[in-house]
Amino acid sequence: MPVSSFPFPHPPQTGWTPEVMIKFKRVGGVDASPDGRLIAYTISTPIVDGEKSEFVSQIWVTSSDGKMNVQFTQGEKSCMNPGFSPDGKYLAFLANRGPESKTQLWVMRVSGGEAESVTKSKSGVEQFVWSPDSKRIAFIERDPATEQEEKMKKREA
Repeated sequence: MPVSSFPFPHPPQTGWTPEVMIKFKRVGGVDASPDGRLIAYTISTPIVDGEKSEFVSQIWVTSSDGKMNVQFTQGEKSCMNPGFSPDGKYLAFLANRGPESKTQLWVMRVSGGEAESVTKSKSGVEQFVWSPDSKRIAFIERDPATEQEEKMKKREA
């Protein structure tokens, strides 16, 4: 029995290298609203400037029927880990924006408006979860550096 082959294009000879990989946007950080009508996700866009190369992530919200797709956050700093409140009215996320210079927890209305920082963590927020009534958010942060650890960091710099 003859074996058929499909005309797949051959990958470039260079392969999948960091130089090639950095040119592609990435999707991640997905969360669905409680009613299933909205989906929040992140798009990470490559930024290459001289020797500096990084991804900057922003949050987008799309409707499950595909009729709406809106960028919710903007800026030079990444916004990540979107999470809808259980009542579906708010979207929380983590971002390093503002004067704190550490990742903080931010909340904005799904209906629109500006995001507001709800933490001022000295060491930065790593994860969060909404309470079932949408009135509180628990979060995890690293223990802040002790005075002695701060002194040692300054000596090493």
